[in-house]
Amino acid sequence: MNTDYARGRTFNLLMLATGHAPDEPEEAAW
Repeated sequence: MNTDYARGRTFNLLMLATGHAPDEPEEAAW
């Protein structure tokens, strides 16, 4: 598994938890 993928997923979950949307469309990466 690519570490960048896991990192991006974790970052996305963190942003959702904090209620702050990421500047980059991480969801588009999936």
